[in-house]
This record gives sequence, structure tokens and C-alpha cells, in this order.
Amino acid sequence: MLGSGVAMAVRKTDTLLRDNLNAALERLKQNGKYHAITQRYLPPAAPDSPRYFPNEEGLPFSDAVQVGETIYFSGMLGLGADGELVKGGIGPQTTQAMENLRTALQRNGSSLAQVAKCTVILADIRDISAMSAVYRSFFPADRLPARTTFAGKLVENARVEVECLAVTAS
Repeated sequence: MLGSGVAMAVRKTDTLLRDNLNAALERLKQNGKYHAITQRYLPPAAPDSPRYFPNEEGLPFSDAVQVGETIYFSGMLGLGADGELVKGGIGPQTTQAMENLRTALQRNGSSLAQVAKCTVILADIRDISAMSAVYRSFFPADRLPARTTFAGKLVENARVEVECLAVTAS
């Protein structure tokens, strides 16, 4: 489909007809009849249109976006209920990040067993073994998601950030 809404083709030279059609369509939109007419003949917005779950702190990204049965989650840090990084380094931060992920998945109709792909960012790549030990404990042994892990500077001096995509539980 090209564009959205109603379109009609008229000869380029017939500007009077074009203008009259546009005016008539505008009148139908203004009096509410346009929607009633088009609703019968045009399909509703695609059911796979993205649904956005905005960040509650007003940060410039969504916490999650759902397209069809797939949910894309923004990165989770090891922030406790007080909004501060949990103390103790990579192990406790990974545990808290995964608990935060579990909560977000459940809130959006999914679970850790429905995670298809994770990306893990570590502040120090040498923490990969300790992170992996905690990470593995959160997933069923036969349902480990695909994963990419790399190191980089993280916000709030976090040791780990985990983002994922999952499907809704059926």
C-alpha cells in the first residue's frame, strides 16, 4: 500500500475536479462521515502495528515495544527498588538486572522461557564468566536464548546491562 487513507487518480490537467474532490473529502472528514464510510472498505490499522511502552522516568526511549507477538525490551541495569545500583559488583548486579527483566516480561505477558535473544553489555569483559553463571540460572536449561556479549562503558557506572527480545506467552 502506498501511503495511507483514500486516494483517487484524476488527470493532471483537471485541477477543478481534483480541487472539488479534495473539498468533498474534507467536508466528509469534518462532519464525521469519512470514517464511517472508509471503515467499511479499508482494513483497520495493521494488527502488527508497534505498541510503545514509554519510559516512566521520561527518558527518551521506550521501555518496551511490541510488534505482533514480539516484544523488544530496552536494556535492564541492576537497579534496586530504590533506583540505585545494587552493591557487590557483577554477580548482584546481574541478578538484579535479570530480576528486573523477569518483572518486565511478566508485566508484558511473557516470561524468561519465551526470550529468543539477549544482548549483554559488560563494563569489563573479564566479568563474562561470573555474569554467565548468574545469567544461565535464570533460563530453563533447554531454552537458553541466542546471545551477544560485548564490553563498553555503561550509564551510572553499571557493571552489566541486559536487553532482550521475547515473544508473548501463548
